[in-house]
Amino acid sequence: MARIRQIEIKNFRGIASLVWDPSPGINCLVGPGDSGKSTILDAIDLCIGARRTVQFADSDFHALDVENPISISVTVGELSDALKTMDAYGLYLRGYNDLVGCVEEEPGTHNETVPTVNTAHTGHSACNARGRTNSARPVSLPPSFPRNATSSSERTSQPPASRSRRGPPPTPPCSTLRGRAADRDRRQLMACSVIRRDVTGCGCLTSR
Repeated sequence: MARIRQIEIKNFRGIASLVWDPSPGINCLVGPGDSGKSTILDAIDLCIGARRTVQFADSDFHALDVENPISISVTVGELSDALKTMDAYGLYLRGYNDLVGCVEEEPGTHNETVPTVNTAHTGHSACNARGRTNSARPVSLPPSFPRNATSSSERTSQPPASRSRRGPPPTPPCSTLRGRAADRDRRQLMACSVIRRDVTGCGCLTSR
């Protein structure tokens, strides 16, 4: 069974920097609310979970500091030999020293060969994934672009001057409102009722 050897989190939500080497067996995260327990679990899921894309919001950056990238690294051990070949995963392989309990940069003879999966996102790429410009990164205009000019999309989105001077539509008198309410109630009564005729030919009004 695969086991997580090391977790490294930087600038993710409430965690500025964390390096954790889980102990063998079952590990329990105990602490008060909003102390980072769920953040660690979400970081593991974002890094090695079964997903194709990862989207981050500005609130996912620690202290809303979008200038510093989010980095999540998970080192997994006890994998099959097919997932530890140098030809396919050589760039991701590292060495885990179980005697010291640390992960080394290069796999060694006496160390366990383990791959490290990393996901890193900068503030600019995270905002592009959401399809909008990051408010913390203002768009710089070219020198030739006049500062007081407006683009064609801004000009077309502005309402005409005559429309802005008209003001709100006039409110109909109370008698008109009461007449409309009565007509609406009458139409609802006709729509939800049906005339049922009995064998004598007289009609009675019954609701569905």
